[in-house]
Amino acid sequence: MDKPTEAEKQELWEWCGFEQREFDRVKFSMGNGDIYRIDWVHDSGYQEHALPTTDLNNLFLFAVPKLQELNLKLELAFTAYDDCSNYVRGEGFKKKYTWLVDIFNTDYSKCLVREMNDKDPALALFRAIWKVKAE
Repeated sequence: MDKPTEAEKQELWEWCGFEQREFDRVKFSMGNGDIYRIDWVHDSGYQEHALPTTDLNNLFLFAVPKLQELNLKLELAFTAYDDCSNYVRGEGFKKKYTWLVDIFNTDYSKCLVREMNDKDPALALFRAIWKVKAE
């Protein structure tokens, strides 16, 4: 699965409630004039100069609550399975591991994302949320 581009990350975080805000003027001590400090601010009060990384902590802190606002449920599962391709080549079965993400409506009658998977749980979660955002 492809890693998200910087533009995709920014678009997802903006969908989750981040926006750029301009703050007080700050004078450079070297006399280069006034500048504005621009930070990314979230509805929750989180404020930083840069957008957060797309790791599991930040996705659960900012993106999963957005899913909850939309009355969606998330399932994240770790699974192991036998890779048969090695068996066909006479090498025997080899265990493979992956993370699966499913996103449902609240009564589980409709699955919006089915088995988005990757070895990296943050990437699988990002892509699943990205798919929901796109719909």
